[in-house]
Amino acid sequence: MQNDLFMNLCSRSCALTLLMLGAPVLALIALALLVTQGWPLLYRGTRLGKDRREFSIYKFRTLNLGAEQALGSDMLAHWHGLETPLGAFMRDTRLDELPQLVNVLMGDMAFIGPRPLRPLVAQHLENGGEDVSWRLATRPGLIAPAHLFTPHGTTERIRQRLGRITTMAFTSKGIAAPACLVALTALALLRRIALAGKVSCRYCTGKRNVSRHSCSLREQGDWRVNVLQGDKLRAMGPLVEINESAFVTVCDTLPPSEALCQLHRPFTKRGRKSSRNAWCHGVLIDSGIDAQGLDFHIYCHTPASDQDAYIINKYFLRKSLA
Repeated sequence: MQNDLFMNLCSRSCALTLLMLGAPVLALIALALLVTQGWPLLYRGTRLGKDRREFSIYKFRTLNLGAEQALGSDMLAHWHGLETPLGAFMRDTRLDELPQLVNVLMGDMAFIGPRPLRPLVAQHLENGGEDVSWRLATRPGLIAPAHLFTPHGTTERIRQRLGRITTMAFTSKGIAAPACLVALTALALLRRIALAGKVSCRYCTGKRNVSRHSCSLREQGDWRVNVLQGDKLRAMGPLVEINESAFVTVCDTLPPSEALCQLHRPFTKRGRKSSRNAWCHGVLIDSGIDAQGLDFHIYCHTPASDQDAYIINKYFLRKSLA
């Protein structure tokens, strides 16, 4: 009990300090949003706090008006087309969540803890057999370990699997672990802001049905695409570009117009070689010869499952903060 009071006092003090120091940044963000999307600047939605107590959460508005009703219990994806002009940047960098410092100051939220659930999402998870009681037994957090290591759009079912263990690990060891997590989040946030918008698409720009978000560029040939039709491998080649809606591969063989595609990314972690594979349904939308004389093919892709969407966003698009 005393530890909870101490952590609550620390959270509120830090929130007040950050609000005072960050006031110029918040003002600049508000001005940019006012110019690009108009009023209202803030989104206020109902969330479940400790012991299922409802409270209003604050964010900078990144979606069109009426988006929450349109989504229902679904997670936002790029194909919904509901983001405001700066919405993608704000969400990818998590700057949209800065107003939640007010929620921390008011005592509705803590700095570290599971992210708050919408009542409709909580009901949907419980109807599907998921246990959300652990998330409602404590104050929700501005920073959740599971959300730090997963991209926006990751389903709540996947975050449920990661969240319970990681949240307990960072909240049950005094103040040192939460302080380290806050520092890691700050560094990851600065890195994300610095990298935002620096990568552009060489092949995908201007293509119909292709997302406006930046691509991840890989031309070393270590990321690969296997194009299958039925049980047969029809084409394979390096994964040259990928974004939320399309990817580009280079191969001499003309691939099929519709296919099941396997995206392959090898990497080395702690000196050990590993890899990540994701499956997606692909529709060929363009082919041609680039300036280097290589045959390129552009596929619009749809992840085959929620797990594949998570792998694509985290390991291929690198959209998680850490």
